[in-house]
Formats: sequence, structure tokens, C-alpha cells
Amino acid sequence: MKNVLIIFLSIFLASCGTKKIDESKNDITENSISSMKNSNSEVYGKYTIIELNGENLKEHDFEERTPMMAFNKENTSYSTNIGCNQISGKYEIDETTIKFLPGMATMMACPGNLEDRYLKALSEVNEYKIEDFKLKMYKDEKLLIVFLPLRR
Repeated sequence: MKNVLIIFLSIFLASCGTKKIDESKNDITENSISSMKNSNSEVYGKYTIIELNGENLKEHDFEERTPMMAFNKENTSYSTNIGCNQISGKYEIDETTIKFLPGMATMMACPGNLEDRYLKALSEVNEYKIEDFKLKMYKDEKLLIVFLPLRR
């Protein structure tokens, strides 16, 4: 448990310095393209969230941080936020399916319901695809979340 807390605090502190979305910094680099050309099971690295339940997200939708999802390949853990609380946990993945397991979260009060909608969508995700250099998360065939890779 102590190791999990240390990892969580490290991720949380590292994310405190993130900035709002800047499209010029979210361009797809050669490294991120080559990693996404690999098999679908190679979902790791950092992404920003650009769409939720069919709604394009804009910079003004977020409080203080760039919305982010990070996948750690070695220990199949994730860390994410949508501008307010930091959430982390484990995920299970294979060729086309993914499941986010419950984890830890900070407990700050967040305005609006964007974070609640995001967490609900994450809990429903059961499939993923990489299309047009975007990581797309589905519940069955319904598109829930779209991520864009961040520079590596």
C-alpha cells in the first residue's frame, strides 16, 4: 500500500505543473505515430482527452490542468484527470478490449459535471481502437472517449 501511495503522489505532483491545452504542443510526433502503428495492444504513453460522449472538448471546459490519460505498460496502471481530480488505477487489456479497474482519486470539489461524465464513461469502456492516430474508447460499438497522443 505504501508503494501505491508513493507512486500516486509522484504522478500527482508531476501533473501539477501541466498547462491548459495548447494545440501546437499536442501535434503528433514521429515517435507517437510509430508507436500507434504497432498492434492495438501497444496502448501506452500519454494522451489528452479531446472528445467525450460525442462532445468535442474545448480548453475552457477544464479548470487548471490539461486533461490527460497516461498508460504505464510495465505495471498496467493508468493515471488520468480531466482538469480537476487526479485518478489512478490498474487496467486490463488485450488485442481489442480494455477495462479500467477502480483505483484512487483525490477528492477536490470540481465545478460542473464533466468529471462525473468522464468517470462514468471510463467505467463503461470495454473496447478500444486506434484510428486516424487517435485512441478511441468504446462501450461495445458506441464511441465514448477520444484521446490524442501527446509529444513524447
